Formats: sequence, structure tokens, C-alpha cells
Amino acid sequence: MGCVTFLRSVRGFAPGSNLTKTGPQAALSAFLSSIEQHAGSLPAGKADDAKCLLVPLMPGGNNIVRQIEDHWVSPKPDRAWALSPFFDDNEQLPAQLKVLQAS
Repeated sequence: MGCVTFLRSVRGFAPGSNLTKTGPQAALSAFLSSIEQHAGSLPAGKADDAKCLLVPLMPGGNNIVRQIEDHWVSPKPDRAWALSPFFDDNEQLPAQLKVLQAS
């Protein structure tokens, strides 16, 4: 349900986010509730099934490493790859690599 929780949190940035009885915000709220209800009726996965994890980066939120660590259940890997729809070649990259290596 991490995706629905994320969508509920970012919806607060939209104009009229406090209007939950009519209009687009009410429709979005109903849609997210129906997704939660449908997902809650699905059978639970097995412990060894692959898992998909949304790792949103929000202002004031945890960094990507902390979020992944919160869900990691086996020994930590010795290497990692990051896939992003954005190509960032900036000065923050060395600092992020140090965080990954220190974890």
C-alpha cells in the first residue's frame, strides 16, 4: 500500500486538496480507497516472492538508502545500480555514492 500512501501525501500539494466532498479531490479519494480495498482482498504473497517497492524522495523525507534498509530482509549486497528517468550529472553524486558505500 506504499503507493497509495504516497499518492495521498502528494495530493496535499494540489490546489483544493482540502476539498474532499466534491470535485477532483473527492474523485481521487474515492479512487484511492477503491484501490486499497481491491489490494486488501488479494492473497498475500509468499516470503520468497519478488517484491516491488516504491521509494519516493520527498522534501523532509528519508533518503533512498534509509528507505531501502527499512525493507531489506537479507544480507546487504556489495554493489547496487540505480535506474532513474532523469540524467543527473551534478555535484551531489559523490556524496550519494559515499552514503551508499557506508551503508
